[in-house]
Amino acid sequence: MRQTTSILFFARKTTQLKNGESPIFVRITIDGQRLDISLKRSIDSILWDANKGKCKGNSLRTKENNRYIHYMEEKLLKIINDLEIQEELCCKNVKASLNQENEDLSIISIFQRHNERCEKRIGIDMAEGTLERYRTCLKHSQTFIRQQYDSKDLPLNKINHQFITDFEHYFRTERKCSTNTTFKYNYNPILATNTGTFLAIVTATLPNS
Repeated sequence: MRQTTSILFFARKTTQLKNGESPIFVRITIDGQRLDISLKRSIDSILWDANKGKCKGNSLRTKENNRYIHYMEEKLLKIINDLEIQEELCCKNVKASLNQENEDLSIISIFQRHNERCEKRIGIDMAEGTLERYRTCLKHSQTFIRQQYDSKDLPLNKINHQFITDFEHYFRTERKCSTNTTFKYNYNPILATNTGTFLAIVTATLPNS
């Protein structure tokens, strides 16, 4: 018998963070059982569209949050579908699966796997020059994370507005890159990870034209 499930994104307006904003949550309901999970993101409550379950406006921050909400929705739908097939669907298992996926996904590890796959495509549909740009961007990403976070790698959920801003600042100052070069470097991780989380960087850095 098919279970009744729903996914709802909402801003918890009854809670105010130190920055004056409301935290964004996702609520998963399975046969009446409810699970609330923080997205570790926040928004000014007046900028939250409760009917659409996303942020209002066209600001960089709004676009980044909405990209992440879309990414989380797709991830949760996949987890729910997989658990339903296994006949193990319940809130506890959804949370466990989500935590496990978050532990397995990290910036550098995904970037490295992407580059390894690209290397196998040389001479088929990938140019050596494109792969070299990916390798260069990986090297800069590793240097940036080591300098900024004193770490060899970071989980994907660490990519937020501050990460994007710091990453762009790194290219402009440490690497002395022009605006166009910065755009290209920040665009490469989008292709490398192919996730909604890193996709936020494209919105944040690419010009409109």
